[in-house]
Amino acid sequence: MGVTNRFSVVLFLAGALLAQDTPPKSAVSGNVVDAVTGQPLGKVELLLETSGDSSPAGASSDAKGNFTLVNLEPGTYHLHLKRNGYLDTYYGAKHSGARGITLTLQPGQEVKDLKCKMSPFAVISGTVRDSEGEPVSGGFVLLIHMRYARGVRRPDMSQLSVTDDLGQYRIANLSPGKYYVMATPHGLDGDDVEPVDHSPDAEHRIQTLQPAFYPGVRDPADATAVEVSAGNRVNGIDITLARSRVFQVRGKVVIPAGVEAESLSLRTGAWSDFTMNERSTKPARDGKFEFRAVPSGSYDVTVNGKAGHRMYLARSRVMVGDSDVEGVRLELSPGPEVTGRITVEGKPPAKLGQIHFAGATRRYNAEVLDDATFMASVLPGRYDVIYSFGDDGPQSLFVKSIAAGSVDVFHQGLIVSESGAVVLDVVLSPDAGSAEGVVLDAEDKPLGGITVVLVPESALRGRYDLFREVSSDQNGHFDLKAIPPGDYKLFAWEDVEPGIWQDPEFLKDHEKNGQALTIRKDGHESARLHIPR
Repeated sequence: MGVTNRFSVVLFLAGALLAQDTPPKSAVSGNVVDAVTGQPLGKVELLLETSGDSSPAGASSDAKGNFTLVNLEPGTYHLHLKRNGYLDTYYGAKHSGARGITLTLQPGQEVKDLKCKMSPFAVISGTVRDSEGEPVSGGFVLLIHMRYARGVRRPDMSQLSVTDDLGQYRIANLSPGKYYVMATPHGLDGDDVEPVDHSPDAEHRIQTLQPAFYPGVRDPADATAVEVSAGNRVNGIDITLARSRVFQVRGKVVIPAGVEAESLSLRTGAWSDFTMNERSTKPARDGKFEFRAVPSGSYDVTVNGKAGHRMYLARSRVMVGDSDVEGVRLELSPGPEVTGRITVEGKPPAKLGQIHFAGATRRYNAEVLDDATFMASVLPGRYDVIYSFGDDGPQSLFVKSIAAGSVDVFHQGLIVSESGAVVLDVVLSPDAGSAEGVVLDAEDKPLGGITVVLVPESALRGRYDLFREVSSDQNGHFDLKAIPPGDYKLFAWEDVEPGIWQDPEFLKDHEKNGQALTIRKDGHESARLHIPR
């Protein structure tokens, strides 16, 4: 055999060996249709996304809605769909913002006949005027929806628009649902320069436009929600802004030596962030402050200060009637101090995290220092103490106990009084458990895109950090990691409002459908879940 032939044989064998070491590529194909009409959708941009920084694999659907992605590396993916006039969505997603069904591709696997649906977006439009019928130009219009957070439905801003010279607004790209529409004559940051009243008498005092909710009410409790379905164009959502006398609130913060006053705020009610009834400023060097253009009402004035790592706090209740409020006095004093140490079964943690103090209306964070200690000043009240590991933290650790002396803070919560210091001992354990399983229909066929939620025992359902949520992949499989040992229930829902499972009343109605599951130290459990009929 000649040299050339021998060289060719070597190259062939090397190529064959290399081919054996390279996993065969995978492929994904399917069809996209309009979720309302069922008509095929062309020109849909499809992005197969994976975790990490790698670029997504892309393709477009043809006139019949068909698409194919080839030469894919094995791994886990989410299929993202985009098209003008439609909501961005993920394959299998039941709600806007959900990641949909996880696609797990094995080497050489061809996933075919994916049925993808896209919903046309909804639109809300209208006009903002003052009480004389004059259009309000440059006003802000907010859409606010309710979402679950820590077991309670709370307002959350969805979208924002600015009125044009005719006072008109149009907000598109909306998902189906209920929205509260609020209009305000200016921005939301409270930085607009308000005029100082130099009117000759009270009768001519300046009146300013006040925010209002559709159909023109000041109190959110009196507002009417606007409901839209997929593709709806809801017009005529007009809002009238009334004028009202406003007043000044003036006072002084007493600032101890060595303390820097940081933020001073005036707010009222749970909707303060949206009604412009929250104002923020910073006291002058001599401690004096002024809030301008404040409507009548009851307000909390709070101020924070800092000296090193120690937080100083003060607050006062202010009632604004029909005149300016003078002489408000706040005296900064050290807030109740909470200190503590993190250990992992008696040893310092290899990676540091963060401590969160979660109250009913306030939340404080404290960084864990290099020596595994932490310190925070908080306002008096009750808090759940939560330790977070961060995205790169170990997946096997869990919080075993949090104690303040003989008080079991993990189960009972932390009560902080006006005075005195609290010392916490936070113990982590490396023996977290895990669970996996499959979601099935009535005929024992796997179901993808199902929301699976692990709920702690009744006594711990106030600790929302113990809840676990995941979606089943295209094979109906789900996987839950870093679970503290204990008794739980597993629930599976085909279509459920995100976070509603933290509402005790909701769980009460679904308790019978939960599957009991006990997680042991360093244990691995499995389960088969059926969607209830």
